[in-house]
Amino acid sequence: MKILGRGLLFIWMAAAAATTLQAQDSQVSGQIRDASQAAVAGAKVTLTRTETGDHREVTSGNEGYYSFPLLVPGH
Repeated sequence: MKILGRGLLFIWMAAAAATTLQAQDSQVSGQIRDASQAAVAGAKVTLTRTETGDHREVTSGNEGYYSFPLLVPGH
């Protein structure tokens, strides 16, 4: 019975690993700067998925950096 249990555990772990390997995400990040190349803090940045119209908003940090992590790849 222990061998069967270990075999099932191995199959479950292999399936979980395969699922994890197929999951993909993406990220968009950058820095907001003005015409004089100074960083812009507190800028509102919106990212829109054109296929669905869904959007996410973030605000740039003190040095103008922003990031949209864990995105599903698309247009």
